[in-house]
Amino acid sequence: MDFITVKGLIVKETDFNEADKMLTIMTDSMGLINAKASGIKSLKRKELSGAKPFLYSEFTLAQKGDYYNLREATIIHPFLDIKNDLTDLALGFYILDVLGNIAMEQQPNETLLRLTLNTLFALNKKSAPSQLIKAAYELKIADIEGFTPHTFECMECGAEPEEEPYCYFDVLNGCILCKACSPGEERNILKISPATLNAMNYILDSDIKSFLSFRLDEAILSEFSNACERYFLTQSDFRPKTLDYYKKVMLHD
Repeated sequence: MDFITVKGLIVKETDFNEADKMLTIMTDSMGLINAKASGIKSLKRKELSGAKPFLYSEFTLAQKGDYYNLREATIIHPFLDIKNDLTDLALGFYILDVLGNIAMEQQPNETLLRLTLNTLFALNKKSAPSQLIKAAYELKIADIEGFTPHTFECMECGAEPEEEPYCYFDVLNGCILCKACSPGEERNILKISPATLNAMNYILDSDIKSFLSFRLDEAILSEFSNACERYFLTQSDFRPKTLDYYKKVMLHD
């Protein structure tokens, strides 16, 4: 039996029996893997204290073929302040859910992992409004995964939309249309302001260290959040229950 060491985030826990859990972990060097954590529910297994959501940890795994058994989990960086706010906690689980569904098994994607870690860091520190963090993560993850929208000019005529009081964002085809080229607001076409377009372009132009280094007026934030969410959901064809729960919490916040 071989032993390997990886760093990563737990994106999903599933009860295996009374004492064990099956963990889905996004790792730095192996992509998404599943590992059995035997006896993790026992207080005696202190060596597995780092095997919980919202902990970036180092995992020691015993490997036999394609099967992994978690032997040890040591905390590298905790994001425990997320649990102090119900809205942040709901958003945190949504972020982990997105990561677990976008990442692929046994295919390393360190950029995707680092993007998620930076996002959780911002959420943990409350360095930006939760709506902005969520929207920026959705758009940047689409960008990283190869679904970058065409947002710097009208897809039809090449006009620069910043010169107009508003433009249209086609979330199905991933492009910007000017007023003259757009059929108007439809199910998959959103009317957006220059401020929202500028924020989207900033995220697409930024690296993952600085993609959250901007702020929006509250009046624009809702429009920006809606545009990024609609684009991500349309392109990924993914609608997790964690998103519905986050929205439910937001309504009562």
